[in-house]
Amino acid sequence: MTGKHKHDKKTAGETPPPESPAPAGGRAEPVAPARVEIDRAELERLLSQEALAAEYKDKYLRALAEGENFRKRLEKDKKDFLAYAVQDLIGELLPVLDNFERALASAPSAGPDSCRQGVEMIYKQLVGALAKEGLQQIEAKGKVFDPYLHEAVAEEVTAAAPDGSIIEELQKGYRLKDRLLRPSAVKVVRSPAPPPPAAES
Repeated sequence: MTGKHKHDKKTAGETPPPESPAPAGGRAEPVAPARVEIDRAELERLLSQEALAAEYKDKYLRALAEGENFRKRLEKDKKDFLAYAVQDLIGELLPVLDNFERALASAPSAGPDSCRQGVEMIYKQLVGALAKEGLQQIEAKGKVFDPYLHEAVAEEVTAAAPDGSIIEELQKGYRLKDRLLRPSAVKVVRSPAPPPPAAES
């Protein structure tokens, strides 16, 4: 028997290794994670670093929020400055408006009067220019007295109008956009006291 035949005979007589049984369902069983053991000192160090990182994150978020709030305040202050930059100037011009109105009220309205027409033209131009800047006249006569918009400088006892209503405007009030510039000086109605009850006979 040649060497080749001997080799084939030996190979044929060998028993193959047993195959591992396949898991049910064809899925591989999960491998349990390896356990890592650390000593107490290392654990305390890791916990301390975690707490420090959380503290730094909290400080960062707070600083970020404060920066955003500061930016918003700057934008608001800038808008307010631009919106009310002319407030002082307009406040100084209100007496000029008052004088124009007094002059027009005292000037005769009948007949041609070039002087009166000139004053009216200047007055209307001034009122129009101030209105473009946001000046608004406060309504007063016939309205209910509002302490935030009106200043009561006189009272009139009468039953001809509701109690607390404004019967006369003595000086016009103005707002600059949504800000009170000058309250209206007004005369307010006070209802008369009721008559005393009749005495029994």
